[in-house]
Amino acid sequence: MKVTDISPGSPCWTQLSTSDVAAAKTFYGQLFGWTAETDPRPEVGGYTAFHLDGAPVAAVAPLMDPRQPVRWMLSFDSKDIDATTAAAEKAGAQVWMKPM
Repeated sequence: MKVTDISPGSPCWTQLSTSDVAAAKTFYGQLFGWTAETDPRPEVGGYTAFHLDGAPVAAVAPLMDPRQPVRWMLSFDSKDIDATTAAAEKAGAQVWMKPM
């Protein structure tokens, strides 16, 4: 199913942070038939988008900090990311990285 309309508060992207991007590309390519396109710019550190039938479906990236666990992260749509972040912090969330 290709999603073209995302409502605020709905999941809109998922990304795996891992210590072994090459293995993840192979594993998910074989498991789901995803193709991987790695951004060649050094400043993005190997960020790789997965595609299925030409459409982006997820991403994989190296760990940004050695203390960071290997994990899947889910992003949610927000019409005002600063207000959403402030509300999350007020509710007790800890912001690991500022929104971008």
